[in-house]
Amino acid sequence: MIYYVSVKGSDAAAGSKEAPFKTINHAAGIAKAGDTVKVFGGVYREWVDPKNSGSDENNRIIYEAVEGETPVIKGYEVITDWERVEGTVWKKVIPNSFFGNYNPYAEKLLADWLIAPTQYDVHPGEVYINGKAMYEAKSLEEVYTAPKRERGVVGNLLADAEGTVYQWRAVVDNETTTLYCNFQNFNPNKELIEINVRKCCFYPKETGVNYITLRGFEIAQSACPFVPPTADQWGMVGPHWSKGWIIENNHLHDAKCSAVSLGKEASTGDNEHTKTRKKAGYTYQKEAVFASLLIGWNKENIGSHIVRNNVIHDCGQNGVVGHLGCVFSEIKHNHIYNIAVKQEFHGHELGGIKLHAAIDVVIENNNIHNCKCFGTWLDWQAQGTAFVHNIFAGFVWENNILDRQTPYHFPHTTAVKGCEPVYGGDDRFINNMFLGIHTPIGNLRPFCTMYDRFCLPDEYFGMLKPKFPISDHKAYMDIPQYVIIEGNAYSGRSVPYRAEKDFVITKGMTASISEKDGEWKLSLTVPSDVLDMKLSPVTTERLGTPRITE
Repeated sequence: MIYYVSVKGSDAAAGSKEAPFKTINHAAGIAKAGDTVKVFGGVYREWVDPKNSGSDENNRIIYEAVEGETPVIKGYEVITDWERVEGTVWKKVIPNSFFGNYNPYAEKLLADWLIAPTQYDVHPGEVYINGKAMYEAKSLEEVYTAPKRERGVVGNLLADAEGTVYQWRAVVDNETTTLYCNFQNFNPNKELIEINVRKCCFYPKETGVNYITLRGFEIAQSACPFVPPTADQWGMVGPHWSKGWIIENNHLHDAKCSAVSLGKEASTGDNEHTKTRKKAGYTYQKEAVFASLLIGWNKENIGSHIVRNNVIHDCGQNGVVGHLGCVFSEIKHNHIYNIAVKQEFHGHELGGIKLHAAIDVVIENNNIHNCKCFGTWLDWQAQGTAFVHNIFAGFVWENNILDRQTPYHFPHTTAVKGCEPVYGGDDRFINNMFLGIHTPIGNLRPFCTMYDRFCLPDEYFGMLKPKFPISDHKAYMDIPQYVIIEGNAYSGRSVPYRAEKDFVITKGMTASISEKDGEWKLSLTVPSDVLDMKLSPVTTERLGTPRITE
């Protein structure tokens, strides 16, 4: 069955092409396995909450744009009739009933591992002038003073070239929410002013809604919260603890925090450290892993999603985020940029792609740039990762974490095999190019002097043997793990590993990236001694077996 939706339709209609529904959410309450929901162009101000699952890969529920059309799902509402308060500051008084059961101007961004700011609150709401985001002021007073931030126009943010910014602050009481906005040279009653009101745009409120395809939409401006791995990980778009979604060929932007969430759900914990302070956040994170196993966290029920060919930008926390729910997924051919550029808040969970428990996840051919954080951050349970055939222009920060244990898993499953500290080392760097173009800053250094403390495999077992039988677990903390570092080319400030084989040190190896009309070009200058290197292929046998996960 094919259902059609149009902004000119009616939810009382038949849902045919000639008599389409008016809202996507109405169609989402009807569509069953094997059905397709086709959506005409226009702006749909709604939270699409799919109710039903597809039955398998061949019987999905597909939500797609009508060919040649661009439907837009937005989490905002248009706000008019602003009242001037003083100078360039205006206000709008909104009854709290306008927001239903979620007022993003009363809710605070409060979560585990959200570390700043500490002196004032930030909120998941946002105000936009003609589609460009303003800044949330630290206080009502700052709305009037509008201090310069010296950032100019960055991405989809609103600030003039001199750094003067456009700021808002909300004052909420029991009855109303009053927005105070410094619109500078704009008259809000002559411009399009929008505010975020919905937590999500396309996200099932219940878990276990499987085999959904979402393609061809523009989706924007959701008031989603900050989502660490210990939280109910809401996103602007996402499967909400389900299996087999395909999210492709969409334009996703201006999520207050995360655009696409492949994360966990609430029953396994929701910011319990912040709420209770009974245990460390990482303890609750471990508990979430075991709690998830009890509710069916396995390949049959969870993950195996595909996120591909999307353009994702101007989000406060992540382009793609996920803990546990991302297993066995593919994230490919996405353009992700302008993540966390506003820096209104900061925490340990920011990145273009930020995953925990990325078990058998393929991250391939994504263009990730201009992230005021990390481009790709694979946190706990990222087992079996090797670095081969890359060009490294920046720093490497090698670190161990001996006071926290992370679960590790039996191969290609979610079943937990054990828990161990992060010892550092046990890495593979094979057939890479290290440009060494940056000056060292603190612990951030060009590859690979920081790896000289690590052993070769034969050295490791020789150093370990004298420690027994006097000590057991302590010995493994005292002796650096072994590494396999071979066949790399070094230039600039980068230097080989102390026991590396088949390397080349050269001069003038450089790389640059340019963009024109959406086409990206990587230009390499490769000296002849690098071109003449005789390298061995990277094979499973050559990579060897990781020491802990085996």
